[in-house]
Amino acid sequence: MFKSIKSLLDLNWIYFFIILVIFWIGEINLYSAANGSLDPWASSQLKRFIFFLPVFLFVLLLQPKFIYNFSEVILISVILGLVITLIFGYTGMGATRWIRVGNFNLQVSEFAKIALVIFMAKYFHKLNAEKTIGFFRSLIPLIISLFIFILVAIQPDLGTALIILSLGLLAIFYAGIKLIYPLIAIGAVIASSPFLWTLLKPYQQNRVKIFLNPDLDPLGKGYHIIQSKIAIGSGGLNGNGFLEGSQSSLDFIPEKETDFVFSIFSEQFGFIGSILIISLFLLFFLIPIFKTFKLSQVFNKIILFTLSFKIFFEFLINISMTIGLVPVVGVALPFMSFGGSSLLSNMIICALLMNFMAVEEKKEDVWVSSIVKRPWGTYIVLAKSKDFLIKKIKVKPEGVLSYQSHNFRSEHWMIIEGKATVIINNRTYYRSENEHIFIPKKAKHRVLNESAKKNLVIIEVQTGSKFLESDIKRYSDIYGRKD
Repeated sequence: MFKSIKSLLDLNWIYFFIILVIFWIGEINLYSAANGSLDPWASSQLKRFIFFLPVFLFVLLLQPKFIYNFSEVILISVILGLVITLIFGYTGMGATRWIRVGNFNLQVSEFAKIALVIFMAKYFHKLNAEKTIGFFRSLIPLIISLFIFILVAIQPDLGTALIILSLGLLAIFYAGIKLIYPLIAIGAVIASSPFLWTLLKPYQQNRVKIFLNPDLDPLGKGYHIIQSKIAIGSGGLNGNGFLEGSQSSLDFIPEKETDFVFSIFSEQFGFIGSILIISLFLLFFLIPIFKTFKLSQVFNKIILFTLSFKIFFEFLINISMTIGLVPVVGVALPFMSFGGSSLLSNMIICALLMNFMAVEEKKEDVWVSSIVKRPWGTYIVLAKSKDFLIKKIKVKPEGVLSYQSHNFRSEHWMIIEGKATVIINNRTYYRSENEHIFIPKKAKHRVLNESAKKNLVIIEVQTGSKFLESDIKRYSDIYGRKD
């Protein structure tokens, strides 16, 4: 379940240092938002960060395979939490988004993002035998994403719901679905936008209208965006100085400790300070992305890629809200906005990112795909890389494994364990028993199991270049598995 304590030495502590820098900038910003006071936000947020550190350490030490094995349990627990929130949740500001846990209001939807990504990573890891994911194989994760989206949207919390749906779609796209399907989905959303507009609540429709034209209600619904733009613009190049922002100190900016923390920061530290914080977030986002290029396991890659984008989505949406590029949807700026659930979920995400960035994959550590059943028998993918694909195939007694309709662009070998007849291009016949057979590119071939009682076992190696028999034996020994 847990790694050794020594494994902490293998973690990317530079990444953790970036987290601390962003958090301390957020603390300084919350101190400034309270006009030079630690209360009520800065001290409370610091206490929460320290209190959540054991959870952060706990996730850091978890074995990735433990997370992999319990992905469904995590998802089901979060879905139950969302249902409980709707029935028994705490209502504030017209929304039922929290479960009261002692003195802490827990926002389960924040953790739904993590649970969905972990489930998606495991689901698509099991399908990694295919280079592209078909539409029907994407239906299960798509339905689950939509279900969680609906549970969160009816709280109502449209901003969080859209992020959850975006993460689900991103994971499906990254797993290898054909590009045509996302394009069709985008076209369908655009075509149905008039109907979707009627489903929005009045306050949500007002947010869109005010986003398009804040001057429709400058002292009401448009007040947030107008004051935020004034604050950011007044910062200029170098800013007005620490604790010198008029918009923040005179409380012209509503929700300045949550939705509009970037406005407070920009007013005080100007364009240069804004570029600094944007650069930190970009570095924060790109470090795990670059790690994915060195990994081959689908589970590891989706975890790093999608959770990194979760941080990036929230950063991008929050800053875009403050400058009027998107409607105000109540998305917090990671590690800078005041809030317990947001802080805890982001600390868990960063612990997962650091945990999976420390993974060093070895050829021996291959997760075998699930068994695929076919009329002629079964097969299982033993190993896959850019250079080769290894399958273990079982052909039923007197069954026929046919590749007549396939058009392989790669050469491949078959290691046949048993008595079989192999037909290549309807011309060449091999009557073999326990032999290695080379199949040239684009060759149509069939394998007939001549036994009436025993399964025929085939180790099939597909490769872009011709393998020597010694290589075939070596790879089959490394990746061979017993059922």
